[in-house]
Amino acid sequence: MLWVFSLAQKQPTGDRHNLIRSPTMQQNIGNIDKAIRVIVGLVLISLVFVGPQTVWGWIGVPVILIALVGMCPLYKILGLSTCKQCKAEA
Repeated sequence: MLWVFSLAQKQPTGDRHNLIRSPTMQQNIGNIDKAIRVIVGLVLISLVFVGPQTVWGWIGVPVILIALVGMCPLYKILGLSTCKQCKAEA
């Protein structure tokens, strides 16, 4: 995880791009959306250990990862964005 953050802080040189500023990795998830995704992800993961104890709870892992990265591929395909700061910069 630290490796990803160290890459994100480097300035782009040559063919290398900053992960956060790259046009393919533009953030499209707002803070409220991120918080909801983290909560839903944690609830789903908890289903693996308590309650019905089903493996479907592991679906919460990519939900949390998408929230941490701040970019939802489905939002990008549909042209949606809940990030107010991102809309203002564009």
